[in-house]
Amino acid sequence: MSIDNIQKKILRQASHHLDPTVWIGKNGITENVIKEITCVLEDHELIKIKMLHSDKENFEKNAEKIYASTNAELINSIGNVLTIYKKNTKISKK
Repeated sequence: MSIDNIQKKILRQASHHLDPTVWIGKNGITENVIKEITCVLEDHELIKIKMLHSDKENFEKNAEKIYASTNAELINSIGNVLTIYKKNTKISKK
């Protein structure tokens, strides 16, 4: 799945008002954190993830691990907050 720049701009605008849904603390990226991110992506498609300030040196590595594990795409990265998107493949029956 590849998102072009116009779609990224629209998603960045849509994510502006969102609060972080997942917080990553001192334990870093664990299997349970990946499961939580996957579940939240299935529900919301567009989410923000906030990482611990003191883990700046591992920020890029942790972000890459999240993308690889969830098959999501980076929309925006400001400071210690990532915005990612993954299209929901399940059809909602609401």
